[in-house]
Amino acid sequence: MSSNLSLREISIADYKLLFNWANDEKVRKNSINQDDINIAHHKKWFYQSLGDSNIKIFILERNGLPVGQIRWNLLKNKAKLDYSISSDFRGLGLGKKILKMGIEKLKNTWTGITLIAEVKEENKPSINSIISAGFKEKKTINPGYLLYELIL
Repeated sequence: MSSNLSLREISIADYKLLFNWANDEKVRKNSINQDDINIAHHKKWFYQSLGDSNIKIFILERNGLPVGQIRWNLLKNKAKLDYSISSDFRGLGLGKKILKMGIEKLKNTWTGITLIAEVKEENKPSINSIISAGFKEKKTINPGYLLYELIL
């Protein structure tokens, strides 16, 4: 893919973009919590996240256009992954790119931690992206979900 990809930290201007992506039908279907996200809850979460050093959220841009998001929530020595690609840009290999770029960003801030990803067994594109980024399958958790880990 010959396009200019960059990863930037979120800003206040990304509030509505993240809300829309989070409520995308496919994103909700593949999430552990499949309920729609309420705008009031999102707003509270978003502004708390901006000031939380244990949460890192980045926007993937392709030629200056936002195409995906990746978030890491750090708790003790484990950082849990959440990522999605905008519906208009799925199937282009951007999942693999955002994961690799997101991991590189973390290496500059967090070391000696374990990155974890919980993925639905049926979400093959996400599983392929996660494995491509270096995660290893650890075990089945909750029926239908797999746990993957990567040590930084």
